[in-house]
Amino acid sequence: MMLVNNHSIIKCLKNDHQLPLDYFPSPKEYKELLKKINPKSNSPFYYKDKSWIYLFQNRQRSTREGIIRIFMSGKHVDEKLRKILLEMEISLYLNEAYAFNSDDFYKESLEDSHLVFSKYFKLIEDLKKYYDSNLKNTITVSHPIARVCDACLYSPACT
Repeated sequence: MMLVNNHSIIKCLKNDHQLPLDYFPSPKEYKELLKKINPKSNSPFYYKDKSWIYLFQNRQRSTREGIIRIFMSGKHVDEKLRKILLEMEISLYLNEAYAFNSDDFYKESLEDSHLVFSKYFKLIEDLKKYYDSNLKNTITVSHPIARVCDACLYSPACT
């Protein structure tokens, strides 16, 4: 679920619902994509009647909850996974008080936040690689990282 939820932001930024879960923009591409996004405008899908800020807050909340569930379970948490999750947890992207995470955000573009996005989604990419090489064949579909099955290509439809 954590991979799918976070990747849904990239799908919205690219306005491509069919984007594969392996695709992650380059730092330069994040800057270009975010330049076009007014955070108070509606996202292209998922919550069409809600703003980008709402989408970010929704996905951030579920990610923070997923990180807590993983740490509380203690299952399959080695040092490499712990490092990725802790870096995610302290990232500006997940910081509730940071810029675009606030309903009071006043800028009409997210271009200035491109490094925050780029660094955070690099962690999501690292989490995806970690999942594929270490957990994909060993964890259940109810694990917070996946909560999906490979037959669904990481779609939450099976949950």
